[in-house]
Amino acid sequence: MSRERKRGVHRRKRERRPLPGMLLHIDGSRHHWFQDDLWYDLLVILDDATSRIYYAQLVEEESTMTVLGALRKVVEQEGVFCALYSDRASHFFWYNPAMFSIAPQTLSPAAEQASCAPGTAPCNFIGQLGNSGRDILSGPPFRNWDFSLVKDTKVGFLGEAGSIQFRAEFFDVLNHPNFALPNGLVFSGNSGDLTPFSEKPRGTAGSITKTIVPSGGTGARNIQFALRLEF
Repeated sequence: MSRERKRGVHRRKRERRPLPGMLLHIDGSRHHWFQDDLWYDLLVILDDATSRIYYAQLVEEESTMTVLGALRKVVEQEGVFCALYSDRASHFFWYNPAMFSIAPQTLSPAAEQASCAPGTAPCNFIGQLGNSGRDILSGPPFRNWDFSLVKDTKVGFLGEAGSIQFRAEFFDVLNHPNFALPNGLVFSGNSGDLTPFSEKPRGTAGSITKTIVPSGGTGARNIQFALRLEF
């Protein structure tokens, strides 16, 4: 009888971040906080380095709007932080990876005739076609607004056609972030996976980790001024 493999540590101990603002933790705790029949979520944001609580508020439900509102309060009061740690609540992901199931592996006809054990050579596996449609998910929208002001002024010392043109140009005038596509790799794939629902989605599936920069921009609002002489 073989021994069961020892399970790994669920939460490994690590060193705290050395400086405040390097890493914030956000989490919600649902409970009957007032000893009645109503449920509320206690939404808390604290600093990893100092355990200082930046935000604590009871909300009806932890959602995208309540989380973004809490983060906005923290940024307005404390400034921009470097990183944020959260749990796998569904509102932190662009799509829910749990709605997908990887198709199980199937032994090839030759392997079935040879009575091969799964995962051993020379057994070959063939996959199965899934039933999810093409282009069933849409990524974040891309929005960018540019704005410019032009003022032409006639000047006599430059001749009859002389003028001075002043230009003020604003690129991404609303300073609107555009998020990159979410991670579309849901499963890693396991050659020994012969049954459906036996492999869990990857932890990064559906997450968005960066923004995209408009062509020729820097990812933030740019303002430039120009003065042009025409004669």
